[in-house]
Amino acid sequence: MRVIVMSNKITKQLLLSNNYWVLNKTVMKELGLETAVILSVFADAEEMLRDKEGWFFQTIETIEEITTLSRHKQNIAIKSLKDL
Repeated sequence: MRVIVMSNKITKQLLLSNNYWVLNKTVMKELGLETAVILSVFADAEEMLRDKEGWFFQTIETIEEITTLSRHKQNIAIKSLKDL
């Protein structure tokens, strides 16, 4: 087990930054953590990146970079959302 030691100042800056996702507990319980994270990423992208018609996109690589979810896990989460 690797332990990361950070100063209190850095820890506080990270915790208080706006670089986070909001995950609704009920949604997470119903969909599962990974699907809820993907849904949150899509909601954020829709808000920040949509064009005039409301379309947006995220690449597999971008999603993996910001969530650490592999392509396989992304595919499973997206299929779950489509099925719903």
